[in-house]
Amino acid sequence: MTLPVDSLPANVRPPVPCLSSADAERIALDNFGVRGTATQLNSYIDQNFRVQPADGGPAWVLKIAHSAEDVDLLELQQELLAHLHTALPGFTPDLRRSLDGSVSSCIQGPDGQQHQAWMLAYLEGPLLADVKLRDADTWQALGGLLAKLDQAMDALPLTPATARASKRPSRWDLG
Repeated sequence: MTLPVDSLPANVRPPVPCLSSADAERIALDNFGVRGTATQLNSYIDQNFRVQPADGGPAWVLKIAHSAEDVDLLELQQELLAHLHTALPGFTPDLRRSLDGSVSSCIQGPDGQQHQAWMLAYLEGPLLADVKLRDADTWQALGGLLAKLDQAMDALPLTPATARASKRPSRWDLG
């Protein structure tokens, strides 16, 4: 039996999915209609790939959720990103719908485990950790953006499933 990811002790890191770049390229094409080259990105318990389309278009991130991840929590993340993309254009990535019109697809990994796969736009730019100049203007701009994010998140309409997921404890809770 697989335990939900958030039921594990905070110091236990479950193994990440074990898909290859070739697997990711097949999933991107078969499920999302994106033909391209996949490069693995860093992650915590899921597996992420940057998929650069063969036609030279903008890159995408293919996310392969851990098999024990709570599907309601994934739906909450996806609804939040879609809402923020509309509320704050240019600051959050757009979600790419699968070929059947849904936000995610259930795929089987090479280990036989079922995973949710979903795609969002790859946002170019430096990571805050890599920014050398962190002066008062940088921190003020970041604070302003976080305030806008907070206001936009307050207006997020929740489905019954995502409302339940938003109230569950998570290993990412800071409080």
